[in-house]
Amino acid sequence: MWEIGSAVSQALKANRNFITGLESVERADLNLEYELSEYDWKVSPNSRLAYTDDGNGNGVKFAPEIGCDFSKKFMSGTKFFFSPKFSKMGKQVLTNMRAMITQPLFRGLGYWYTTARVQGASFQYRAAVRNMHVARVKLIVKVITSIYDIIKLEEVVRLNEESCERLGGCVTAARLKEKIGLSDSLDVYRAETELRHAEENLTNAQERLQEGYDLFRELLALPMDLPIKVCAPMQYYDLECDMDEAIQTALSYRIEIDQAQDNIYEQKRIVSWADQNLWPDLNLLLDYQVAKNRLGARFEDENGQEYFTYDWYKKRPNWTVGFSSQSDLHRSGEKLFYDNSLLAMDAAYRNMEQTEVNVTMEVKRALRTLKLTSKRIELQEEQIKTAEGELYLSQIKFSRGMANNFDVIQAEKNLRTAHIAYLSAVVDHINGEYQLKGVLGTLADKPCF
Repeated sequence: MWEIGSAVSQALKANRNFITGLESVERADLNLEYELSEYDWKVSPNSRLAYTDDGNGNGVKFAPEIGCDFSKKFMSGTKFFFSPKFSKMGKQVLTNMRAMITQPLFRGLGYWYTTARVQGASFQYRAAVRNMHVARVKLIVKVITSIYDIIKLEEVVRLNEESCERLGGCVTAARLKEKIGLSDSLDVYRAETELRHAEENLTNAQERLQEGYDLFRELLALPMDLPIKVCAPMQYYDLECDMDEAIQTALSYRIEIDQAQDNIYEQKRIVSWADQNLWPDLNLLLDYQVAKNRLGARFEDENGQEYFTYDWYKKRPNWTVGFSSQSDLHRSGEKLFYDNSLLAMDAAYRNMEQTEVNVTMEVKRALRTLKLTSKRIELQEEQIKTAEGELYLSQIKFSRGMANNFDVIQAEKNLRTAHIAYLSAVVDHINGEYQLKGVLGTLADKPCF
């Protein structure tokens, strides 16, 4: 037995399209982590083990070289590099250490400029999460609508089965009256024709019911041969909701409004980045490098024994303080990007206005639909009472031979139509209540950032 809560939970857990959307959120999250990893410490071993010939006739010698590069980029734009290194060739040993700091002064200075890719990835992640919230709300509404459609179609099948039974009785009665001369063949043909129509309606209703079962199985990712039984309350409520208050609620809770506002914020950030990117590339450079050599010399003592001595020779450190620049003087590409970002920001403002208009129209449409459905329910209730009275009177007149079966058949058709119309109106009203909650943004809690 599938109720609304269990069916929605199963759909959110197993619906294939929804899971695919969840993967897009995971990809956006991984992309954000990837962009943040640019500011982690980087450790790069820089080593070599090889034999080499120095070209001076000293032969082939084993020349190991071991080193490691440490680097880090800070979110302020500063870059730090440190590289110690040790190498040996024959009797010569070299140690080297280099430290370097670069700081952009114009284009790369500041948190918002340096972390532009991180901010962009964060925006994409927020957009993916909001899109998943919209997909979640749509899926919930689809599941609920599918449940009530099944309930409606099951009731339509039942009503058509009862109608077929009553019309079958009319056919039997018409045949008996024809035999005793109380009716003619036209009454029999009329009853049989209407019975065939009712049987056709029953077959069509059964086919639509099977399609409703298949749609429900597909939404919940269930086996297509699994028997389905659903249960949901058939109660509707006349919502007394002020139009202006409903619109303000939707503008406050709809996540599409949040996304449109975030689009404006993101475009403003891109404009600021593009404006700073118009500056030339100028970097402050601090570079310090020091090396130390150890050389071995061969000597003989008074006994003719050879020995080696090692002396360290420290080179004077090399240091550099200065500026570096490498950029296009025309800045044509940067200027075009800046102009394009201004156009995109104008489009974001227009999109915000259009989103508010769309939300307002959806709220008005949903409220009007609910009011119209309420009126339909009232009308069909009266129509059912009228059709029941009509059927009762026509059956009495027909049984007493005061009328033919035309009135009975027509009353039977009117009653069946009224019941189906009433059931459809009730189901439409219940679905409309959930759709209104979705339009107002109150059907599911939206994510917070």
